[in-house]
Amino acid sequence: MDEIDYISRYDELLEVKPCYGIDRVKKRVKYDHIGLEIEISVNYERERYTFIRTLLKKIIALVGDNGYFTHDGTILGNYSFEIVLDPLPVNEIKRIYTTLMQILKFSDGSLLFDKEHNCGLHMNFNQYDIDDLNESHKRLLLFLDENSNLFDENVYKQLINKFDFGEYLEFQKNVGSKYVAVNYLNKKIVEVRNVKVGLSPKLEKVMNGILEALFFKKKKKIKLNDNTEKMLDIMSDVFDVNSFEKIKESLDNDILIVKFNKNKAKIIEPDKRIIDFLSNYGR
Repeated sequence: MDEIDYISRYDELLEVKPCYGIDRVKKRVKYDHIGLEIEISVNYERERYTFIRTLLKKIIALVGDNGYFTHDGTILGNYSFEIVLDPLPVNEIKRIYTTLMQILKFSDGSLLFDKEHNCGLHMNFNQYDIDDLNESHKRLLLFLDENSNLFDENVYKQLINKFDFGEYLEFQKNVGSKYVAVNYLNKKIVEVRNVKVGLSPKLEKVMNGILEALFFKKKKKIKLNDNTEKMLDIMSDVFDVNSFEKIKESLDNDILIVKFNKNKAKIIEPDKRIIDFLSNYGR
């Protein structure tokens, strides 16, 4: 074991970068792209040096150009490293994370990703594109609180339920950002820590839930647009060309009455009494 300087060799293999001062993202990040930090602990055994090295090469190939490797002094083990992924869409993160979990499982205890070794899973979101920080902050804390089974308790990084955003920022500034589970960094990033490790089936739920909380206005707008597009698609299939164009023009009206007859449909000009009734209905 003394004959192999495995720390230097693993560092060289991973091309480990310094913990600070790395600036990889040169363009504006889309609001629904997420940065990920995954902390891995390595249990070194002499007879498994080559085996571990092979697995690390697989992780390097998996990460590819989507991230880099660094160190985190809080991880326990003979050797440790942190995977820092660039902002990626949910599906791509899910693919990388799922494959990584398969590699760790195959390592049979040589590579570990668990709470016992202080490994963590941290997510970073684009603070620039949040429309209403105060409301988003409340929604985020509620999501974390209501889904506490998806997050690990951590004595060093507590979830502080201060729903007043200004009060929360003041608290974060006073106690130090590294001690809170939700961290607002320099008006650029929202960092959510303490995500439960090994969440392969539910990681997508966590990512989408946090996106929904932080960017609820954008998500709502996208859903409305999606529903409108679906409605137009359905109409284009059902109605003949002339009626479809007329229906599109009528979509901005308050009331649209369509009569269906077998495989056809047409617009009915509503009686004024019907318009008056529907307009006042529910007031």
